[in-house]
Amino acid sequence: MRPHDLLRLTPSAALVADDVPGWVGPALARAPFVVVRRAEIQGDLVPVGVRGSTRSERFPAWLRARDIAQTIRPEALARATPVRLELPALAALPLVANIAALFDLVWGPAGSVGFELASGTPAVTDESDLDVILRPDARHTREALAEFLRLVDELDIRIDATIESDVGAVALREWLVSPERALIKTKSGPQLGAFSW
Repeated sequence: MRPHDLLRLTPSAALVADDVPGWVGPALARAPFVVVRRAEIQGDLVPVGVRGSTRSERFPAWLRARDIAQTIRPEALARATPVRLELPALAALPLVANIAALFDLVWGPAGSVGFELASGTPAVTDESDLDVILRPDARHTREALAEFLRLVDELDIRIDATIESDVGAVALREWLVSPERALIKTKSGPQLGAFSW
């Protein structure tokens, strides 16, 4: 399992956490999905986050591996068909898919868009950004990723693109400015340094 993967819970699943807020139970009843957090798996405990109905409702917890019914990766949602196309972040999804295809770039939506596509539960608003996970390979140069960003920036929606690799993740915009001294999000915390995949 990797950060941003969405996990559907089994009917009997129980989070491992202290001081669980009151909104968590209703949120999981409405949409029994959690997202994998960027932290080390501890034995059979997977680090997860629960998403509520507002931005302030986010709760970190742990989930036993046996309580995972399904794992959905962002890239599995890249060609999903959104229902609520009146919302800019969802309407942009097929446009980003077409741009990524020009570069043969593996990608997928995360954040509220990914959550809505995976769970079928409304999470996207008129103000939502489109969070995009990119998984480039050795063929993808800095110039190619800069061109990808230039093209998606022409869309009428704020897109936050993150490059993910086995060593961690960086924001694409920041990496393009400073590839040798990027802020890398790792499972053990943020680090400054050169980033590669």
